[in-house]
Amino acid sequence: MEIEKLLKSECVEICDSQKNKNSVLKKITLLAKQNPLLNQVSETELFNALQEREKMGSTAISPRIAIPHCRLKDINDFVLGILVVKNGVKFDSIDKKKTFVFAFIIAPSQKQNEHVRLLSYISQYLRKPENIDKLLTTKNADSIRQSIIRHTNISKDMETSDAHKLVTVIVQNEDKFSDLLHVMTEYKDTDLAVIEGSNAGRYLYHMPLFSSFMQTDRNDFCRIISAVVRTADLKDLVEKLTDFVKEKGVLYFIQGIELMKGKLEI
Repeated sequence: MEIEKLLKSECVEICDSQKNKNSVLKKITLLAKQNPLLNQVSETELFNALQEREKMGSTAISPRIAIPHCRLKDINDFVLGILVVKNGVKFDSIDKKKTFVFAFIIAPSQKQNEHVRLLSYISQYLRKPENIDKLLTTKNADSIRQSIIRHTNISKDMETSDAHKLVTVIVQNEDKFSDLLHVMTEYKDTDLAVIEGSNAGRYLYHMPLFSSFMQTDRNDFCRIISAVVRTADLKDLVEKLTDFVKEKGVLYFIQGIELMKGKLEI
């Protein structure tokens, strides 16, 4: 998935202010319609789809940023764009503060897995405060586009291979789980699932032999990320996982796959 092809320069804009949430969605609708992929979609249909998604819960999920998105049946590829509102606007954010950067995604309804990955790519970039600071001080829309492209494109030089490996990551450190999940969803054609688990101590505590001295105040968080990853992506993935295992609470291992059939939804 190449962000450079999805993020058209016509769909990136900087403005000083917007009146309210609806005016932002209308502005996003007009920006998105600059992409020829939406020629057969009316402004009303697109605006209503974005509005319906917001009714499910605000897409302003982190400080200063929002990722408005929706799915449409009548398109075959993604429409991506960026709107920067210099003075911010109220957008029903969790922290009740103004939202400044809006990365919008119009997705084909039949491409759910790719939609999740694109959300992951974009949110990885936007979650870093220094990147938001850069976007808010940039005066040129094309500079914003180039910044997004540089930080979110997957390497084009990866070796092509049909071989896959099974990567299992056991996470006991709750603070690292979200970042790990973002890393694991970055790679094309990766099938993965999250399995709820428990630390062994939870079971030992209930055994008579251990119950008298087992600690009851231990963190019981435990989740397992199981992913089928292309062999060509393993080197890059291992480099990213290295920082996570420097402290206790994260363990990963890689196994060969003798037979693999089927496909998972993310």
